[in-house]
Amino acid sequence: MSVPVPRIRLPSRRLRAAGIVVAAMCLLPLVYLAGRAVAGGGLFDVLLRERSFGIAGRTLLLTAAVALGSAGLGLPLAWLTARTDLPGRRILTGLLALPLAVPSYVAAFTVATALGPRGLLQRALEPLTGWERLPEIYGFPGAFLVLVLLNYPYVYLAARARFAVMDASLEDAARVLGAGRWRRFRRVTLPLLSTALLSGGLLAALYTLSDFGAVSLLRYETFTWAIYNQVRGSLDRHTAAGLALLLVFATLLVLAAASRFEGASRPAPGAVQARPPRLHRLGGWRWAGLALASGVLLPALVLPVGVCLYWLIQAPAGAGTGLFAALGRTGLVSLLAAVATTALAIPVAFLTVRFPSKRSSALRAISHIGFGLPGLVVGLSLVFFAVNVAPFLYQTLALLVFAYAVHMLPQAIAPVEATLGPLSPRLDDAARSLGARWLRRHWRITLPLLGPGLASGLALVFLTSVKELPATLMLAPTGYSTLATTVWSAAENVELGRAAAASLVLLLFCAATLLVVLRPGRPLRPAVR
Repeated sequence: MSVPVPRIRLPSRRLRAAGIVVAAMCLLPLVYLAGRAVAGGGLFDVLLRERSFGIAGRTLLLTAAVALGSAGLGLPLAWLTARTDLPGRRILTGLLALPLAVPSYVAAFTVATALGPRGLLQRALEPLTGWERLPEIYGFPGAFLVLVLLNYPYVYLAARARFAVMDASLEDAARVLGAGRWRRFRRVTLPLLSTALLSGGLLAALYTLSDFGAVSLLRYETFTWAIYNQVRGSLDRHTAAGLALLLVFATLLVLAAASRFEGASRPAPGAVQARPPRLHRLGGWRWAGLALASGVLLPALVLPVGVCLYWLIQAPAGAGTGLFAALGRTGLVSLLAAVATTALAIPVAFLTVRFPSKRSSALRAISHIGFGLPGLVVGLSLVFFAVNVAPFLYQTLALLVFAYAVHMLPQAIAPVEATLGPLSPRLDDAARSLGARWLRRHWRITLPLLGPGLASGLALVFLTSVKELPATLMLAPTGYSTLATTVWSAAENVELGRAAAASLVLLLFCAATLLVVLRPGRPLRPAVR
């Protein structure tokens, strides 16, 4: 008696074609940028310049410092809110994640105007102390401060989630065996947290590599600011392409370093919660913990809002002119980007979840390339492409949406894959057997079941698009100012009232979007670049 051979499921032609299109879109920026740099000649001359080494050193120094600083700040805050009786910890749990909604250029603008040598703090202290100038905040100190305050939530959220599922019996066993608090933390707790620390630190490092707003306004020259100056200042696009390739190499270096430690950082089997942990009684130390949390929220949230309100009150009439139009343009392009990106994520998720193979794995890896590239590099490569190959696309809304989609695609893929995984393909088979055509099956069955994942992807991409600055500066149509470009241009021109008004509107817009992403049942799970 012959045993029936199980039928191998193969993707349809439509799905394969969609996957090829997505792969081509994601490869276009990197391939064209590399071709442009090599074709221009003298690539090695650009790479081996002393100035290039200096920029690389400054970039990597800031990246490593921010990753370590974010871990050093996010870990104790996660422990305080997850494992102790800290007063007000329920409220603080949400507040400590809100710096994710603050764009780096808004934070840099408020820090520079408040803590600068002749800023608001100096004006307040001068009558009392006679100080005419405070220490310099520009350069590395200011960039480090701003980026740590904006990036610690990546470590905080990851570590807090890990604390929530950690098996407390492991720590109890170590205590019974005579291990003190520090030894228990070092030998038991910290290894179990290593995956969370690595993933959060990696996101902080990649954010720093791609940041443009903070380093430009605080005058710390990294790759992103140097590339922008080459394109907009000297119009030296050959040097810009070479520096962009160096930035890509730095990004790959960070990813390689993270993957090297990934295996060692995986938690041991059985490390998932078997018994809920007891809350630690802080006693008199609870006020110190509350002071730490408040001390972080003060510069990360209160300072930006307070400084913006101050400058808005001091602003002349008409400082908010055109902001509602900029808000509308921001919402439009972000919504278009969110819809387009989520639509592109669907075929990738289907191929990787329903039809796993080497090809689908390669497609998934290719789809993450754009997320590993800073927005400035994606924008620069598409400027080169549009000017030389498709001039009809240059400075059009379509090209800007294309850049957003390539850059943010993994943010939509991750939640769609997570939702699609538990769904049985037999539902689609049953509908096909009943005569339902391809479009009707997916419209009536697949898309409704994917609703939570699609909504999460839409919200994440929308939030990131609202804050995106360098790609918008390079690719937006002439006169198409968004809230992000309005803040940046006003701060560059020292129009403090206008910058403050635009910053407040942007903060409220981002905070509202983040609350949608973080609402119960839909936790924020940023993809690792």
